[in-house]
Amino acid sequence: MNITKEFLEAVLDNQEHSLAVVNSDFDIVYTNRAWNAFALANGIAKSKCWDGENYLEPCKVAAGQGDQNSILTLQGIKDIENGNSSIFKLEYPCHSLQAQRWFMMKISQFVSGDDSYFIISHHDVTQRVLLEQENKRLERLDGLTQIANRQEFKNFLDIEWSHCNRNAFPITLARIELDDFKKFNDEYGYAAGDECLKSLAKILEEYTGRASDLCARFGGDEFVLAWGNISHEHAITLVNSILAEIGSINAEDAEGRAVNAPTVSIGLCTVVPSTADLDSFMSHTDKLLSQAKRHGKNRICAEFGLGHA
Repeated sequence: MNITKEFLEAVLDNQEHSLAVVNSDFDIVYTNRAWNAFALANGIAKSKCWDGENYLEPCKVAAGQGDQNSILTLQGIKDIENGNSSIFKLEYPCHSLQAQRWFMMKISQFVSGDDSYFIISHHDVTQRVLLEQENKRLERLDGLTQIANRQEFKNFLDIEWSHCNRNAFPITLARIELDDFKKFNDEYGYAAGDECLKSLAKILEEYTGRASDLCARFGGDEFVLAWGNISHEHAITLVNSILAEIGSINAEDAEGRAVNAPTVSIGLCTVVPSTADLDSFMSHTDKLLSQAKRHGKNRICAEFGLGHA
């Protein structure tokens, strides 16, 4: 079979990836149909002739302005030219006004006759990136209540603790546990118990609207809530409101009859991080929760600083 130029162009034009071939000076000598279509769809005139355009010039300008992807691209090309690498790959964002997009760029070198060329491809990987982002988001959530899970809360608390420590801000932690939840499940069924957990989570979300706030299901029937940079008095006002709202939660038993949801006990502690350590802070808040249960449940035990709960 005689492989003609027209045959090779037809093969390349049927590739879904955007492809360009450049010479050793990175002047473009060929672009396929996908490359031209992408350019047209993104505002480049149909009359644009790519032949002779230098692929690196815009990249050098962007690198000079501090664009990290352009800096990495120039270094990757240099590594190929120096024989330190055979291929350069870079995943990068390229968002439009209509949607978020990500692409994978690949650059490799080949020789034809006495001349050296580079082939550059750009492949749309948006669906994979969005799926990975969604999976990561779900990994941070509790499956039942759809609020943060235990690990996500620990990660958040580490960061917020450091932030408050640097700025000498107070930080408040509330540990919240449903009272006699096992007895409630045994009497009314796990479906009713799940509804209570989800209702409680929705209430807590209403009180964590800032970037320095987070609520989470810590496990079983226990929830946690953190507020960065609020006063102890304000935190007590908030948990009193939470306690009142929880008192209005209703659920249904297996027969569809309305039942009152269980009450909650809350341990709350506010500290300035420079006066305590994080482990002691969490441990003391847990002791305050236990104290609330010992003193009759359906109540709050709160302290500023690490007292003697």
